[in-house]
Amino acid sequence: MLIALFSLCHMDGSKAEPPIIMQLQPTASAQDASGAETDFSAIGWELLKTDSLGPLRIGLSSDEIVKLLGNPEAKSEAKVWGADAQEHQQWIYDKVGLSFDMVTEAGEQRIAMIKASSPCEFNTSRGVGIGTDALTVMRAYKAEINLSESDTSRSIVAGSVYGGLIFSLQDGRVSSIFLGASAE
Repeated sequence: MLIALFSLCHMDGSKAEPPIIMQLQPTASAQDASGAETDFSAIGWELLKTDSLGPLRIGLSSDEIVKLLGNPEAKSEAKVWGADAQEHQQWIYDKVGLSFDMVTEAGEQRIAMIKASSPCEFNTSRGVGIGTDALTVMRAYKAEINLSESDTSRSIVAGSVYGGLIFSLQDGRVSSIFLGASAE
């Protein structure tokens, strides 16, 4: 269970008693109400099929990205990763705060992972973007939040690190958004 405490400080720096104690229960444990285990990996992969960052989504082709954003400012050298035996290349769009892990499948590059940071202005399909407060993220993704993989002062994981969305936080606000699998 996540408990968010909001406290007031007096002008002299001493703390007042918290006026509001707000409880959010995105997922109290790794079990649902029936006692069945929650499969956060499956939840995360479903999120990757249904959620997006503005017009950007997992599986978008390189041609579609170029139509939307133009050519990337930088590209890494394409390399085959040992973890999945696929060819990966990083596409960087620093001016708009975006980077993509592009995977080559059947001769065509497609988005496998998306990372957004400032000054990105795109929001997820649930309205979360850079600068959104943590409470809004918790409300938007309440049913999908994996508390065992989240450190709610630094990150909120919807789904799993093996597939899903990771909202990195700084000073209680989203500083970056990651869509994809960050662990193998």
